Formats: sequence, C-alpha cells, structure tokens
Amino acid sequence: DLRCKVVGEGGNLGATQLGRIEYALAGGQIFTDAIDNSAGVDCSDHEVNIKIFLNRILQNGGLTLENRNALLAEMQDEVARLVLRDNYEHARILSSVLASSQDGLAVQIRLLRELEREGHLNRAIEFLPDDKTLKARHAAGLGLTGPECAVLMAYSKTVIKKSLLSSSLPDEPYFFSYFQRAFPKVMAERYGDRMKQHPLYREIVATQVTNDLFRFVGMAFVHRLLDETGATPSMIVRAFIVAKESFGMPKIWDEIEILDGVTPMNLQSQMMHEVERIVRRATRWLLRNRRSGFEIEAAIEEFKPKIEVLMELIPAHLSKEDRKRIKDDVTRYHAAGVPKELAIQISSFQFMSPAFHIVDATTTKKTSLEEMAQVFLRLSERLSFGWFRSELSHAVEAGYWGMLAGAALRDDLDKLERMLALCVLRDTHSDLPIEERIQEWCLGFESMIRRWEVMVLDLKSGKREFVMYLIAMRGLSDLAQAATHGIKHYKNRKVQLGM
Repeated sequence: DLRCKVVGEGGNLGATQLGRIEYALAGGQIFTDAIDNSAGVDCSDHEVNIKIFLNRILQNGGLTLENRNALLAEMQDEVARLVLRDNYEHARILSSVLASSQDGLAVQIRLLRELEREGHLNRAIEFLPDDKTLKARHAAGLGLTGPECAVLMAYSKTVIKKSLLSSSLPDEPYFFSYFQRAFPKVMAERYGDRMKQHPLYREIVATQVTNDLFRFVGMAFVHRLLDETGATPSMIVRAFIVAKESFGMPKIWDEIEILDGVTPMNLQSQMMHEVERIVRRATRWLLRNRRSGFEIEAAIEEFKPKIEVLMELIPAHLSKEDRKRIKDDVTRYHAAGVPKELAIQISSFQFMSPAFHIVDATTTKKTSLEEMAQVFLRLSERLSFGWFRSELSHAVEAGYWGMLAGAALRDDLDKLERMLALCVLRDTHSDLPIEERIQEWCLGFESMIRRWEVMVLDLKSGKREFVMYLIAMRGLSDLAQAATHGIKHYKNRKVQLGM
C-alpha cells in the first residue's frame, strides 16, 4: 500500500508495531520509531547529563552562569556527533542482525525465550512471534523482522545494563574512560576526575559499556556466553574487553564501518563476522582458563603485544595451501574496495583460533612465541587439526544446542592441541628443526596417531554424522592422555601389555 521499499519514521508512532511487522514481512525495510527517531531522546539525555554535572559546579561557585552557557554552546557540535554516532550504531547493529537473520534465528529464539522465562519480556504485549510462528518462519527461510529485532535488542540491553549495575563493574577505575566517552572532550579536559562525582556516574558507565558490547558483538553475545560458560554478565564483559583490545578490534571495526557505500553490505557483514568470531572465541577462552579472575589492564598488557606479534608470525608459518587461502581472500576483498592491509588482517583471523593458547603455553614452557607458534602450526598440519576444526563448524546439528555443542568441541580441540604441542617440546631435542621434532614425536605414538588419522580419513571420505566427530575427539583425547605421561612411559606400557 505504501508503494516504497524503505520507511524511516521521523516522528513517534508513524506506524503501529503490527503495521511495521506486516510491512517487513512483505519485503519492506523498516525498524521502529525508537530506532529511527532515537537522536531526539539521545540528545536530551546528553543535555541533561551535562547540565546535572555543570549545575553542581555552578552551585559550588566553580562556574558562572554566563560561562556555563558559553561552554554549552561550545560543546554543541560534539554533542551532535555523539548523538548521531549512537543513532548510526543502533541501525548498523540491526542491519547486521538482519543480514544473517536465518543463520542467527536459533540464537534469537533462545534469547527471546530466556528473556520471557526470566520475566523480563511478554511476547504478546510486544507482538513478538510465538513458537508456532517462529517454526513457520524458519521453514520459510525467514528470521525475525527488523521491528521485532529492534524490540528484542531493547529488552536485551535493559537486562544486561541492570545486571552490570548490580555488580561492582561500574566502580572499577578502568571504566572511567567509558564514562568520559559519553561527554564532549572539553569536559574531561577541564574537570578531569571531578566528573566521577556525577550522581548518575554508575548508570552512565553501565549504559556506555552495554552500548560498546552491542556495537561489537551484538545483542545475544552475553546470553550465549552465559550458556557456554556459566559466567555472569560482568565477568563476560571483562573478558570481552580483554579479547577486543588484544585483537585491536576497535580500530579494525572503524575501518570496516568507513567502507559504508564503498563495499557491498554483505561483504562488510562477512568481515564483521570474522572479527566477532575470533573475539568471541578469545572471550570464551578467558572465561574458561582464567575463571579465578584477572585485572583487565594487566590481562591486556599480557596478551595484546603478543597477539600483535602472532598476527605477523602465524600467516608466515602457515602451510602453502593455507597461505593460498589467505591470498585468495585478500584478492576477493581488495577487488571489492577493501584496503589491502585490512583485507590481510581479516583474512588471517580464520587461523588465529589458537592465539591465546599459544601465548599461555609460552608462559608454561618458557619458550619463544615463534617456536611455540611453529609447533602448533606444524602439528596442526601434520594431524589435520585445522581441517577438523573447520569441519566442526559445519558438522553440528541444527539449532541452538547444536551451536553450543560445536563451540564446546572446538574448545576441547584447542585444549588438546595445546597439550600435544607442549608434549612435543618436552619430549624432543631442542636443537632439532621443528619438522624433525614433530616427526620424531609422532613416531613415538605411531599406533595412536594412526588411529586418529584413520578416523580423519573416514570423515573425509564417507557420509559424516555428528557422532563420528565425538568418537574422533575421544581418540584424540586418548592420544593426549598418553602423551602427557611421555613417550618412554607409553612404550613401556605397550611392552607390559604385550602390544
């Protein structure tokens, strides 16, 4: 009826929610008035937050009314930029969700049910689809519409923000920088630490952290990591920040967003997905391996410089076939308008899964990053770990639980790979080249490695079922268990058993 492809609501209630959903299901592009017209409310929020603080300074005699008004005028343009940035990010997040709506539907459904189960959301009131409708949408290759995702995002943000407020996170010194981001730079320059006295300090920090989280990893990230690790939202946020900063995500993200209108949107979404995936895996690694806790700044200092080194080392030590994969991806990205350096970074992320394990393993073994990286990569090539890890991403059963199962198996594979790499370094002569050390080590466990290789061959050549991957992982676990005792122990045990 509207005879247009896109609707942007400049005022409140330009359409009803049911009208929006009907339009979206008919192929129209639409979000909600709360998204399209968010700049008005956002501008008021900035104005109020600034005036609350400045009025305190005014009352204490640190500022005259005339100077306050002049300062407000001076900040006008920067406030506008902050507001429009928030407005852009909301739309960009939803566009990214919709670009993978069918793939992400299982995660969205899980989030929807979880919010409803916890009493935060009433689907009927918000016109969100019931399970029967969702099943029909899935069968038709459809996910949630833009208006429905906008509502779901709003509820998810509210729940996470409340959870952060109930924790000690907003009070930690590290997050003062998040508070400052909500204000024009001139305020931080003039008033510095006095800004911590803002009566809404904790609420503003929680809002800024939540916005940052949603900008980089979307609305279901926290709930998914909670299911995968059992960690609280504040723990997940801390781990996410370490992972994000260690991989230089903010700079990369800015470079991808600058490509709006330069590269196809689906390619931008694909690049963002690659960055999200490595940060999600690194976040999960921290939650599983540093569960006792860590200081954010200390952890960033530990990992970031070493990850930067590995970003150079790992591509240089990949197999010829994997280097070709990177080269092909770089060519494809560059042809679509992506700067070459960014294309190389994005294309290399697919091989960075073991990065945190490599950094941690160097501490355990007291060896160089380059030597540890080479052992990981050569062992992975020799035992087809890279292929197996990639297959796990496609082999899981459909649905949310299948997704969690795949993530758990990849984590288990990463741990076993680390164990085996350390065993190679422990049980072989350090003066030998890496290739010879791996060959020597593999000869020591020839029968168990042959068992693993046969399983991999079966997976490569036959019809694959998920249970086959479980059995293969058990075989690899047996190898890792034997390897931890050492080659001599394993050979002596074989002799004792008459094998």
